[in-house]
Amino acid sequence: MLAAWDPAPVYGAVFGSAARSTMRVDSDIDAVLVRPDTCDRAKWEDLVVTLAANITEWTGNDARVLEFTESEVRHAGREEPVLADVRDHGLTVAGSAAWLAQILGPKGRARGTD
Repeated sequence: MLAAWDPAPVYGAVFGSAARSTMRVDSDIDAVLVRPDTCDRAKWEDLVVTLAANITEWTGNDARVLEFTESEVRHAGREEPVLADVRDHGLTVAGSAAWLAQILGPKGRARGTD
């Protein structure tokens, strides 16, 4: 479904309790989407709103979609703890997990640290 978006996400994943299999009945579904830097923002926002509504309809749980631009991930990704959690535990639903790992560094540590 996300691959058919125009524009398609650079990367997308489900993370949090849904990815770790620790969800409760009242848990929300956490998702992260990385949008291309150059895209029609209003169109993108419509796609995200529809996705969140669909996730809630399909699962009965609230959907929480966290968004980043490609540049935000490239420039601040190593400093963003939620992206490290996505890299380490997320379930990729769009793009490639290797893309995120290349930017953030190996699982369990930020790129550029020893």
